[in-house]
Amino acid sequence: MAVQTKASLKTKIDTNIVTNATRAITATKVAEILTDIADSVQFIASGDVVSKATDFTISLTDAGKLIDVNSVTNVAATIPADADVDFEIGAVVDFFQYNSGQIVITPAVGVTIRSHGNKYKTAGLHAVISIRKRGSNDWVVYGN
Repeated sequence: MAVQTKASLKTKIDTNIVTNATRAITATKVAEILTDIADSVQFIASGDVVSKATDFTISLTDAGKLIDVNSVTNVAATIPADADVDFEIGAVVDFFQYNSGQIVITPAVGVTIRSHGNKYKTAGLHAVISIRKRGSNDWVVYGN
């Protein structure tokens, strides 16, 4: 789930909807943007937002919520081992970087985190990333 701010959605629409040399709008890009908008509206409506400003370990109560991290320094979000906190397979936790400090997804001992390009932290201001539990002590990180 890629929750985004109004400004980031506008930028995405303005710069990414046109993707080929003929400047034609592709159905794939339109679908991608509409999904992002729907996801953002769903989170805003649900009110399931948790605020953090320092290093923390995710808990069962964070599943299905957006963790809004407001810090000027990097913040470690630790994924605990199943022996300590046993999330259901398929559980998702979303993170929003509200300030300049990046959110760094950190595995506890015995936890495997998978990510395209080995990216385990937010890209920058207003970035959103998500984690999803794939299996026993096995998580995937995705987003920006």
